[in-house]
Amino acid sequence: MSQSSQMNPQIIAFGGAKGGVGRSVICALTALSLADQGKKVVVIDLDLGSANLHTLLGIMQPKKSLEQWILGQEDRLEVICSPTDKKNLTL
Repeated sequence: MSQSSQMNPQIIAFGGAKGGVGRSVICALTALSLADQGKKVVVIDLDLGSANLHTLLGIMQPKKSLEQWILGQEDRLEVICSPTDKKNLTL
């Protein structure tokens, strides 16, 4: 990976107003595909009420959550990240 691509992260957002349409599945598949291509990928599930992206990535219960960062209990996002079994992919 070139230094220029490391310095310019790309953000892909998956959203919509209706539940149950497959956003998490599409997000997980996209993340896995990018990780397979050697890209470093971090996925963030912003559904604070019923996040489930972690289960699609094989993490049954993350040790920390985005809520802890939002509430100021953690000051760095890196602290709440959970590794996955997939190389280059972090939740």
